[in-house]
Amino acid sequence: MVQAGCFVSDLHLLTARSNAARYLATIRAAAARSQVFVFGGDVFDFRWARIPVEQAAEEAALWLRQLAGECPRCRFHYLMGNHDHHEAFIDRLIELDRDVSNLAWDHDYLRLGSKVFLHGDVLGRGVTAESLVELRSRPHHRERELWEHQVYDLAVFARLHKPAPYFLHPTRVVVRKILRYLRRAGHGPESGVRDVYFGHIHRVLSNYQYRGIRFHSGGASIRGLRFQIIEFQVQ
Repeated sequence: MVQAGCFVSDLHLLTARSNAARYLATIRAAAARSQVFVFGGDVFDFRWARIPVEQAAEEAALWLRQLAGECPRCRFHYLMGNHDHHEAFIDRLIELDRDVSNLAWDHDYLRLGSKVFLHGDVLGRGVTAESLVELRSRPHHRERELWEHQVYDLAVFARLHKPAPYFLHPTRVVVRKILRYLRRAGHGPESGVRDVYFGHIHRVLSNYQYRGIRFHSGGASIRGLRFQIIEFQVQ
């Protein structure tokens, strides 16, 4: 049986730089017509949230709970990213996983048939599932000072963030490192993987071919950047 699915990442909700509000209705409509919906990390951003983290985590959990309730025939999978990895949010994801029958979450990746989904912040040499959790926990999640938000907002307003993904994350380097990580986890092309869906790089990528695998990324819903919902099918 073929199932319709969607992949979304890097909404960076709760921050001033996010323009995700313009896409939320489209995301809900996509979930309503899908059997599988994968959130690929950094859907929320607790590093740059404009409200206290506990309140932000509660609002994030409520949004997920409501979405899952509105689309009972869709199975939701939430994969952690580096900006939404926070203890307060993880506690609520554990509750959602327990209480909401059509929602599950994971720190690492999800495999569905020949497709693998992950956030993409696995670019360091020797990164494993265990060390990834440690790496994401290192940044000190604190409430930002007003001046820090102002500097960040000014950089986005000046579009200084637009060229950064191209310099920081060259496509071939990124997909090679992601494939290296997946191979260590037993999910290389020799295991039957044909498509990899990921976020983190804040760039749209469609059907990029490397070593027998197609790589896809949906960009980011941040002002000045491109964003898209990626549709797929699984059997």
